[in-house]
Amino acid sequence: MAKASSGGKVSSIIAALFLLVFIGIWGSLIGNFDYMAIHAIRQQSVAQAFPTVPGRVVESRVSVYRGRRSITYTPVIRYTYRVNGQMYKSGVLRHGMWGGGNQGSAQRAVRAHPVGSPVLVHYNPADPSDALLEPGVRGGDWLMLLFFLPFNLIPLWMFLYLIRGGLRGNIVAEAGGAKIVYWGVNQAVRLPKTAAAVVALVVGILSWIIAIVVAFVSGGSDPPVSSAIAAWLVAVVPPIVAFLLARLRAAGGRYDLVIDSVRRTLTLPMTFGRTMPIELSSASVQDIHIQEIITRTSKGGTQRRYELSLVHRGPHGNEQRELLARWGSQRNAEALAEWIREKAGLKAQTSEDSKWT
Repeated sequence: MAKASSGGKVSSIIAALFLLVFIGIWGSLIGNFDYMAIHAIRQQSVAQAFPTVPGRVVESRVSVYRGRRSITYTPVIRYTYRVNGQMYKSGVLRHGMWGGGNQGSAQRAVRAHPVGSPVLVHYNPADPSDALLEPGVRGGDWLMLLFFLPFNLIPLWMFLYLIRGGLRGNIVAEAGGAKIVYWGVNQAVRLPKTAAAVVALVVGILSWIIAIVVAFVSGGSDPPVSSAIAAWLVAVVPPIVAFLLARLRAAGGRYDLVIDSVRRTLTLPMTFGRTMPIELSSASVQDIHIQEIITRTSKGGTQRRYELSLVHRGPHGNEQRELLARWGSQRNAEALAEWIREKAGLKAQTSEDSKWT
Protein backbone atom coordinates (compact mmCIF):
# COMPACT_ATOMS: atom_id res chain seq x y z
CA MET A 1 0.00 0.00 0.00
CA ALA A 2 2.88 2.37 0.81
CA LYS A 3 4.46 1.69 -2.56
CA ALA A 4 1.19 2.41 -4.37
CA SER A 5 0.75 5.61 -2.40
CA SER A 6 4.32 6.67 -3.17
CA GLY A 7 3.86 5.84 -6.84
CA GLY A 8 0.66 7.86 -6.99
CA LYS A 9 2.41 10.82 -5.37
CA VAL A 10 5.26 10.69 -7.91
CA SER A 11 2.76 10.50 -10.79
CA SER A 12 0.90 13.51 -9.40
CA ILE A 13 4.13 15.52 -9.12
CA ILE A 14 5.13 14.65 -12.71
CA ALA A 15 1.66 15.59 -13.98
CA ALA A 16 1.80 18.87 -12.04
CA LEU A 17 5.24 19.71 -13.46
CA PHE A 18 4.08 18.91 -17.00
CA LEU A 19 1.04 21.16 -16.52
CA LEU A 20 3.24 23.91 -15.10
CA VAL A 21 5.54 23.77 -18.15
CA PHE A 22 2.51 23.85 -20.47
CA ILE A 23 1.12 26.88 -18.59
CA GLY A 24 4.49 28.61 -18.93
CA ILE A 25 4.71 28.02 -22.68
CA TRP A 26 1.08 28.98 -23.33
CA GLY A 27 1.36 32.02 -21.05
CA SER A 28 4.51 33.19 -22.81
CA LEU A 29 2.94 32.94 -26.26
CA ILE A 30 -0.32 34.67 -25.38
CA GLY A 31 1.57 37.18 -23.22
CA ASN A 32 3.62 38.15 -26.27
CA PHE A 33 0.46 38.75 -28.30
CA ASP A 34 -1.01 40.78 -25.42
CA TYR A 35 2.11 42.92 -25.23
CA MET A 36 2.10 43.64 -28.95
CA ALA A 37 -1.60 44.54 -28.95
CA ILE A 38 -1.42 46.77 -25.85
CA HIS A 39 1.83 48.38 -27.02
CA ALA A 40 0.24 49.18 -30.38
CA ILE A 41 -2.76 50.77 -28.66
CA ARG A 42 -0.43 52.92 -26.58
CA GLN A 43 1.56 53.95 -29.68
CA GLN A 44 -1.62 54.85 -31.54
CA SER A 45 -2.86 56.91 -28.62
CA VAL A 46 0.42 58.79 -28.18
CA ALA A 47 0.67 59.45 -31.93
CA GLN A 48 -2.46 61.60 -31.82
CA ALA A 49 -0.35 64.40 -30.32
CA PHE A 50 2.43 64.14 -32.97
CA PRO A 51 3.10 67.16 -35.22
CA THR A 52 2.35 66.75 -38.92
CA VAL A 53 4.10 67.48 -42.21
CA PRO A 54 3.02 66.88 -45.83
CA GLY A 55 4.28 63.74 -47.54
CA ARG A 56 3.80 61.79 -50.75
CA VAL A 57 3.05 58.11 -51.45
CA VAL A 58 5.78 56.34 -53.42
CA GLU A 59 4.50 52.77 -53.21
CA SER A 60 1.01 51.36 -52.77
CA ARG A 61 0.10 47.70 -53.16
CA VAL A 62 -1.44 44.68 -51.46
CA SER A 63 0.99 42.05 -50.19
CA VAL A 64 -0.39 38.52 -50.43
CA TYR A 65 0.92 35.65 -48.33
CA ARG A 66 -0.46 32.19 -49.10
CA GLY A 67 -0.21 29.84 -46.17
CA ARG A 68 -1.24 26.20 -46.02
CA ARG A 69 -4.79 26.96 -44.90
CA SER A 70 -5.30 30.68 -45.39
CA ILE A 71 -4.31 33.72 -47.41
CA THR A 72 -3.18 36.90 -45.70
CA TYR A 73 -3.59 40.33 -47.30
CA THR A 74 -1.57 43.27 -46.00
CA PRO A 75 -1.57 46.83 -47.39
CA VAL A 76 1.94 48.05 -48.20
CA ILE A 77 2.03 51.83 -48.37
CA ARG A 78 5.34 53.69 -48.40
CA TYR A 79 5.68 57.44 -48.39
CA THR A 80 8.34 60.13 -48.11
CA TYR A 81 8.27 63.30 -46.03
CA ARG A 82 10.66 66.03 -44.97
CA VAL A 83 11.38 67.23 -41.41
CA ASN A 84 13.79 70.13 -40.78
CA GLY A 85 15.14 69.81 -44.31
CA GLN A 86 15.91 66.10 -44.05
CA MET A 87 14.06 63.52 -46.18
CA TYR A 88 12.56 60.45 -44.49
CA LYS A 89 10.77 57.36 -45.75
CA SER A 90 8.29 55.23 -43.82
CA GLY A 91 5.94 52.34 -44.49
CA VAL A 92 3.78 52.55 -41.36
CA LEU A 93 0.11 53.14 -42.00
CA ARG A 94 -0.76 52.60 -38.34
CA HIS A 95 0.85 50.69 -35.48
CA GLY A 96 -0.37 47.19 -34.77
CA MET A 97 -1.58 46.49 -38.30
CA TRP A 98 -1.52 42.77 -38.92
CA GLY A 99 -2.64 41.17 -42.13
CA GLY A 100 -5.77 39.29 -41.20
CA GLY A 101 -6.86 37.75 -44.46
CA ASN A 102 -9.28 40.60 -45.17
CA GLN A 103 -8.66 41.38 -48.82
CA GLY A 104 -11.34 44.06 -48.95
CA SER A 105 -9.89 46.24 -46.16
CA ALA A 106 -6.37 45.92 -47.62
CA GLN A 107 -7.58 47.01 -51.06
CA ARG A 108 -9.52 49.93 -49.57
CA ALA A 109 -6.38 51.17 -47.84
CA VAL A 110 -4.41 50.97 -51.10
CA ARG A 111 -7.13 52.75 -53.09
CA ALA A 112 -7.20 55.53 -50.47
CA HIS A 113 -3.44 56.07 -50.87
CA PRO A 114 -2.49 55.69 -54.56
CA VAL A 115 1.08 56.26 -55.69
CA GLY A 116 1.83 59.99 -56.04
CA SER A 117 -1.03 61.12 -53.77
CA PRO A 118 -0.31 63.63 -51.00
CA VAL A 119 -0.62 62.44 -47.39
CA LEU A 120 -0.48 64.05 -43.97
CA VAL A 121 2.34 62.42 -42.01
CA HIS A 122 2.32 62.31 -38.21
CA TYR A 123 5.90 62.07 -36.93
CA ASN A 124 7.56 61.67 -33.56
CA PRO A 125 9.40 64.92 -32.78
CA ALA A 126 11.96 63.00 -30.68
CA ASP A 127 12.61 60.63 -33.61
CA PRO A 128 11.34 61.96 -36.97
CA SER A 129 11.91 58.56 -38.61
CA ASP A 130 9.07 57.25 -36.45
CA ALA A 131 5.97 58.23 -38.42
CA LEU A 132 2.53 56.99 -39.44
CA LEU A 133 -0.48 58.11 -41.44
CA GLU A 134 -3.42 57.08 -39.22
CA PRO A 135 -2.99 57.83 -35.49
CA GLY A 136 -5.61 57.12 -32.84
CA VAL A 137 -7.12 53.98 -31.35
CA ARG A 138 -9.76 52.25 -33.46
CA GLY A 139 -12.35 49.60 -32.82
CA GLY A 140 -10.20 46.87 -34.34
CA ASP A 141 -7.54 47.45 -31.67
CA TRP A 142 -10.00 46.77 -28.86
CA LEU A 143 -11.54 43.89 -30.79
CA MET A 144 -8.13 42.22 -31.07
CA LEU A 145 -7.76 42.28 -27.26
CA LEU A 146 -11.25 40.87 -26.89
CA PHE A 147 -10.37 38.05 -29.27
CA PHE A 148 -7.39 37.13 -27.06
CA LEU A 149 -9.45 37.23 -23.83
CA PRO A 150 -10.35 33.50 -23.54
CA PHE A 151 -6.81 32.47 -24.48
CA ASN A 152 -5.62 34.51 -21.48
CA LEU A 153 -8.14 32.90 -19.16
CA ILE A 154 -7.18 29.32 -20.08
CA PRO A 155 -3.67 29.39 -18.49
CA LEU A 156 -5.10 31.32 -15.52
CA TRP A 157 -7.71 28.59 -14.97
CA MET A 158 -5.03 25.89 -15.29
CA PHE A 159 -2.83 27.67 -12.75
CA LEU A 160 -5.70 27.98 -10.25
CA TYR A 161 -6.50 24.30 -10.74
CA LEU A 162 -2.85 23.46 -10.12
CA ILE A 163 -2.75 25.50 -6.91
CA ARG A 164 -6.10 24.33 -5.53
CA GLY A 165 -6.07 20.66 -6.47
CA GLY A 166 -3.35 19.57 -8.83
CA LEU A 167 -0.60 19.61 -6.20
CA ARG A 168 -2.53 17.64 -3.59
CA GLY A 169 -1.54 14.28 -5.06
CA ASN A 170 -3.46 11.57 -3.22
CA ILE A 171 -4.67 13.95 -0.51
CA VAL A 172 -8.45 14.38 -0.72
CA ALA A 173 -9.96 17.60 0.61
CA GLU A 174 -12.47 17.46 3.44
CA ALA A 175 -15.97 16.61 2.22
CA GLY A 176 -14.44 15.93 -1.20
CA GLY A 177 -13.80 19.64 -1.75
CA ALA A 178 -17.44 20.69 -1.26
CA LYS A 179 -17.84 23.94 0.64
CA ILE A 180 -18.58 23.50 4.34
CA VAL A 181 -20.73 26.24 5.91
CA TYR A 182 -22.25 26.87 9.33
CA TRP A 183 -25.78 28.00 10.11
CA GLY A 184 -25.54 28.82 13.81
CA VAL A 185 -24.69 25.56 15.56
CA ASN A 186 -25.65 23.52 12.49
CA GLN A 187 -23.14 22.26 9.95
CA ALA A 188 -23.91 22.15 6.25
CA VAL A 189 -22.24 21.19 3.02
CA ARG A 190 -23.06 23.17 -0.12
CA LEU A 191 -24.07 20.95 -3.05
CA PRO A 192 -25.14 23.01 -6.08
CA LYS A 193 -25.87 21.02 -9.24
CA THR A 194 -23.62 23.41 -11.15
CA ALA A 195 -20.81 25.49 -9.63
CA ALA A 196 -21.00 29.27 -10.02
CA ALA A 197 -17.70 29.24 -11.92
CA VAL A 198 -19.10 26.73 -14.43
CA VAL A 199 -22.23 28.86 -14.90
CA ALA A 200 -20.04 31.91 -15.54
CA LEU A 201 -17.85 29.91 -17.94
CA VAL A 202 -20.79 28.74 -20.07
CA VAL A 203 -22.39 32.18 -20.13
CA GLY A 204 -19.00 33.76 -20.84
CA ILE A 205 -18.27 31.52 -23.85
CA LEU A 206 -21.68 32.25 -25.36
CA SER A 207 -21.35 35.98 -24.66
CA TRP A 208 -17.87 36.10 -26.16
CA ILE A 209 -19.02 34.38 -29.36
CA ILE A 210 -22.03 36.71 -29.65
CA ALA A 211 -19.84 39.77 -29.02
CA ILE A 212 -17.28 38.81 -31.68
CA VAL A 213 -19.98 38.00 -34.26
CA VAL A 214 -21.93 41.23 -33.61
CA ALA A 215 -18.76 43.33 -33.76
CA PHE A 216 -17.71 41.79 -37.08
CA VAL A 217 -21.18 42.21 -38.53
CA SER A 218 -21.23 45.89 -37.54
CA GLY A 219 -17.85 46.73 -39.02
CA GLY A 220 -15.74 43.77 -40.03
CA SER A 221 -12.35 43.39 -38.37
CA ASP A 222 -12.24 47.13 -37.66
CA PRO A 223 -15.67 48.15 -36.33
CA PRO A 224 -16.44 51.58 -34.82
CA VAL A 225 -15.00 52.13 -31.35
CA SER A 226 -18.52 52.25 -29.92
CA SER A 227 -19.24 48.80 -31.37
CA ALA A 228 -15.99 47.42 -29.95
CA ILE A 229 -16.78 48.81 -26.49
CA ALA A 230 -20.29 47.33 -26.72
CA ALA A 231 -18.72 43.98 -27.67
CA TRP A 232 -16.52 44.12 -24.57
CA LEU A 233 -19.55 44.83 -22.39
CA VAL A 234 -21.50 41.96 -23.98
CA ALA A 235 -18.57 39.59 -23.44
CA VAL A 236 -17.66 40.57 -19.87
CA VAL A 237 -20.80 41.74 -18.05
CA PRO A 238 -23.11 38.67 -18.50
CA PRO A 239 -20.65 36.09 -17.07
CA ILE A 240 -19.90 38.36 -14.09
CA VAL A 241 -23.62 38.84 -13.43
CA ALA A 242 -24.24 35.09 -13.88
CA PHE A 243 -21.47 34.27 -11.40
CA LEU A 244 -22.75 36.72 -8.79
CA LEU A 245 -26.35 35.54 -9.16
CA ALA A 246 -25.28 31.90 -8.82
CA ARG A 247 -23.27 32.76 -5.70
CA LEU A 248 -26.18 34.70 -4.22
CA ARG A 249 -28.57 31.80 -4.83
CA ALA A 250 -26.13 29.43 -3.16
CA ALA A 251 -25.52 31.80 -0.23
CA GLY A 252 -29.23 31.69 0.58
CA GLY A 253 -28.88 28.04 1.58
CA ARG A 254 -31.04 26.47 -1.13
CA TYR A 255 -28.18 24.09 -2.08
CA ASP A 256 -27.12 23.23 1.49
CA LEU A 257 -27.42 19.81 3.08
CA VAL A 258 -27.92 20.93 6.70
CA ILE A 259 -27.09 18.62 9.60
CA ASP A 260 -28.70 19.60 12.92
CA SER A 261 -26.89 17.67 15.64
CA VAL A 262 -29.21 19.02 18.36
CA ARG A 263 -32.54 18.07 16.76
CA ARG A 264 -30.83 15.15 14.98
CA THR A 265 -32.22 16.00 11.56
CA LEU A 266 -30.89 16.34 8.01
CA THR A 267 -32.41 18.93 5.68
CA LEU A 268 -31.95 18.10 1.99
CA PRO A 269 -31.18 20.88 -0.50
CA MET A 270 -33.52 22.14 -3.23
CA THR A 271 -31.81 20.27 -6.05
CA PHE A 272 -32.59 17.34 -8.36
CA GLY A 273 -36.33 18.05 -8.56
CA ARG A 274 -36.89 19.03 -4.92
CA THR A 275 -38.84 22.29 -4.93
CA MET A 276 -38.76 22.58 -1.15
CA PRO A 277 -36.19 21.55 1.48
CA ILE A 278 -36.94 18.10 2.88
CA GLU A 279 -36.27 17.49 6.58
CA LEU A 280 -35.53 13.94 7.70
CA SER A 281 -34.78 12.58 11.15
CA SER A 282 -31.32 11.06 11.50
CA ALA A 283 -32.96 7.87 12.77
CA SER A 284 -34.73 7.36 9.44
CA VAL A 285 -31.52 7.74 7.41
CA GLN A 286 -29.85 4.44 6.65
CA ASP A 287 -26.78 5.46 4.67
CA ILE A 288 -25.20 7.49 1.88
CA HIS A 289 -25.04 5.32 -1.22
CA ILE A 290 -22.59 5.85 -4.10
CA GLN A 291 -23.45 4.55 -7.53
CA GLU A 292 -21.02 4.54 -10.42
CA ILE A 293 -22.59 5.62 -13.71
CA ILE A 294 -20.68 4.63 -16.85
CA THR A 295 -21.61 6.23 -20.16
CA ARG A 296 -20.08 5.73 -23.57
CA THR A 297 -18.73 8.79 -25.36
CA SER A 298 -19.21 9.58 -29.05
CA LYS A 299 -15.60 8.51 -29.71
CA GLY A 300 -16.12 5.05 -28.23
CA GLY A 301 -14.54 5.74 -24.85
CA THR A 302 -16.19 5.65 -21.44
CA GLN A 303 -16.99 8.39 -18.97
CA ARG A 304 -17.59 7.74 -15.28
CA ARG A 305 -19.48 9.79 -12.74
CA TYR A 306 -20.55 9.01 -9.20
CA GLU A 307 -23.99 9.74 -7.81
CA LEU A 308 -24.47 10.19 -4.07
CA SER A 309 -27.91 9.29 -2.77
CA LEU A 310 -29.30 9.44 0.75
CA VAL A 311 -31.06 6.18 1.62
CA HIS A 312 -33.87 6.54 4.21
CA ARG A 313 -37.08 4.93 5.37
CA GLY A 314 -40.26 6.51 4.12
CA PRO A 315 -43.47 7.13 6.15
CA HIS A 316 -44.58 3.52 5.61
CA GLY A 317 -41.17 1.97 6.29
CA ASN A 318 -40.30 1.55 2.62
CA GLU A 319 -36.78 2.39 1.41
CA GLN A 320 -36.46 5.66 -0.49
CA ARG A 321 -33.52 7.45 -2.08
CA GLU A 322 -32.84 11.14 -2.57
CA LEU A 323 -30.12 12.18 -5.00
CA LEU A 324 -27.68 14.63 -3.41
CA ALA A 325 -24.81 15.19 -5.82
CA ARG A 326 -22.95 14.04 -8.91
CA TRP A 327 -19.16 13.89 -8.91
CA GLY A 328 -16.55 13.11 -11.52
CA SER A 329 -14.08 11.77 -8.94
CA GLN A 330 -14.63 8.56 -6.99
CA ARG A 331 -12.28 9.63 -4.20
CA ASN A 332 -14.07 12.95 -3.74
CA ALA A 333 -17.46 11.23 -3.77
CA GLU A 334 -16.31 8.80 -1.10
CA ALA A 335 -14.85 11.65 0.99
CA LEU A 336 -18.15 13.56 0.82
CA ALA A 337 -20.15 10.47 1.77
CA GLU A 338 -17.82 9.81 4.70
CA TRP A 339 -18.13 13.43 5.89
CA ILE A 340 -21.94 13.25 5.86
CA ARG A 341 -21.90 9.92 7.71
CA GLU A 342 -19.57 11.27 10.37
CA LYS A 343 -21.45 14.52 10.98
CA ALA A 344 -24.86 12.85 10.91
CA GLY A 345 -23.75 9.92 13.10
CA LEU A 346 -24.48 7.28 10.48
CA LYS A 347 -22.91 3.84 10.31
CA ALA A 348 -20.46 3.15 7.48
CA GLN A 349 -21.51 1.08 4.49
CA THR A 350 -21.02 -2.64 4.49
CA SER A 351 -18.80 -4.18 1.81
CA GLU A 352 -21.87 -5.47 0.01
CA ASP A 353 -23.37 -1.96 -0.24
CA SER A 354 -20.10 -0.64 -1.63
CA LYS A 355 -20.31 -2.59 -4.89
CA TRP A 356 -20.68 -0.42 -7.97
CA THR A 357 -23.77 -0.89 -10.13
